Amino acid sequence: MQKHVDLVYDIGANNGDDTAHYLSKDFRVVAVEADPTLMPRLRERFAVEIASGALTLLNVALAATRGSAQFWICEGYSLWNSFDREIASRDGRKSYAVELECWPLRDLFAKFGVPHYLKLSLHGHEHFCLVDITRETAPSYLSLELPRELAQSEEILTRLSNLGYGGFKIIDQTTQIQLLNSPPTTKGRLKRALKRIPVAYRGCEAVCDWAGRLTRSREHPAGGTNSSGQESAAPGSFPVGSSGPFGEQTHGAWRSIDEVRRDWKMFLSGDTDLGLPNLSIWHDLHAKM
Repeated sequence: MQKHVDLVYDIGANNGDDTAHYLSKDFRVVAVEADPTLMPRLRERFAVEIASGALTLLNVALAATRGSAQFWICEGYSLWNSFDREIASRDGRKSYAVELECWPLRDLFAKFGVPHYLKLSLHGHEHFCLVDITRETAPSYLSLELPRELAQSEEILTRLSNLGYGGFKIIDQTTQIQLLNSPPTTKGRLKRALKRIPVAYRGCEAVCDWAGRLTRSREHPAGGTNSSGQESAAPGSFPVGSSGPFGEQTHGAWRSIDEVRRDWKMFLSGDTDLGLPNLSIWHDLHAKM
């Protein structure tokens, strides 16, 4: 099966922010979005690229086999659309089901070829896709949302390692900065204590968020360089909800599977300066061959 160095798959295209970034880097893009309500805006936004053949836009869901399945739409927050009703109904949000045509990833590979980079944003259903990847069809770079369940994240890391991926980064999707844990400091312990007083905690969070963004903008004014000596994207320069940069443009140094296992386990334990995870922060795992 042919691999294409100029091709990117955007699985879970949502509003198209990531697709726009890939197109701006002169990649051809196959964008897959399950939510039918987003399709008119995507077709309008990328009318020129679709007409030129630079972009192929598919309104299907990815699953284990061809067919149809029930997909849940989160009203007012499409980032939580999912096959899982619980995910689509987080924080008490209303959701409704639609019946969607489903394709397995292997059918996309057969029709369009193997991409240089595969972005997966399927909110807990990435395993359908990973099963379809072999060593012969593994993209050079891949990213997916890392599950909060330790057993699931371990299964994903093991699968990627078995496919031949050797470099990994865990990226905070609210900042596009690499996750590197440190033991709790006095500040971290104080922050957790403040959570018991919601009004005080929200005020503290607002001030810390502002100060953090200011510091990051001074430390990384032009994005800096990554472990390969290439210029990386400026942290926080991508819209919230997008996956942001990929491959060698991601922030930080590539780490081994054992290092990212330790990082993720420590983060989930809450025994770091970041405290216990919450829904306002999520992380993508980036992998390279």
